[in-house]
Amino acid sequence: MPRREALATMRHIEAMLKFLGINFDQSALRPTWTVPKVGHLEHGGMRRGILDALRHGEWLTYREIGKTITAERRLQFTSKQFHDFLQKLREAMFVMKQRGILTFKHNLRFGDYRAIQRVRLSRSMLNR
Repeated sequence: MPRREALATMRHIEAMLKFLGINFDQSALRPTWTVPKVGHLEHGGMRRGILDALRHGEWLTYREIGKTITAERRLQFTSKQFHDFLQKLREAMFVMKQRGILTFKHNLRFGDYRAIQRVRLSRSMLNR
């Protein structure tokens, strides 16, 4: 639902509650997050962090990109948390690759550990 419609609907509900004589304190409700957070980043933070790390057009590994994001955001992770963060990073980068935003250096399959995957912005993104 668009935000404007939601606010209008909430105003109607508040008016109805007043009409019925119900004393309602909206501040007692906790907001519901409709977009799940990825680790310690806000909505869109992972994608922006990846694009910022790759903006110079260099080939970088997942770990290098992850360390760049955590350094810029001043995040502190345990080794387990950083491992989970890297998994979310890989998932986000795979989606970005499918959309033509990123280019992967190697065509690796699951379980292929002969080469370390490197990533950069696609040529169409670099020429912008």
